[in-house]
Amino acid sequence: MRTSLLIIDDDEHLGVVLQRVLRGYDVVFVTSAEDGLLRVAERPFDGILCDLTLPGKSGADFFAKVAQLRPGQERRVRFMTGGATDDDAELLIARNPGAVLHKPFELEKLRQFVADLTTAPRSIAV
Repeated sequence: MRTSLLIIDDDEHLGVVLQRVLRGYDVVFVTSAEDGLLRVAERPFDGILCDLTLPGKSGADFFAKVAQLRPGQERRVRFMTGGATDDDAELLIARNPGAVLHKPFELEKLRQFVADLTTAPRSIAV
């Protein structure tokens, strides 16, 4: 069985690219935190990569709800950001510098980030 990965980003083009680059994984791509929460409610994932800046609910909002929906799943969440963030996101970044992949990123760095995420769970400080 392939390692499952949920990717949440409002940039559909980036989603297509990430699905191609991470083709060794069972990738589910959605464009909103709300859709991500629906997917998490349906099943667990080996890793979740979530953009911090999303329309509607933010990545920080998503993270806050994950543990309520599926306890323990929050340990498998990591973040991406292009720089513009709100106070909640800044706090997450400050508390978890290794849990954030900054855009634009090199493909090899992305692959390593995802490999680390899916093989070595680490709690995120809230």
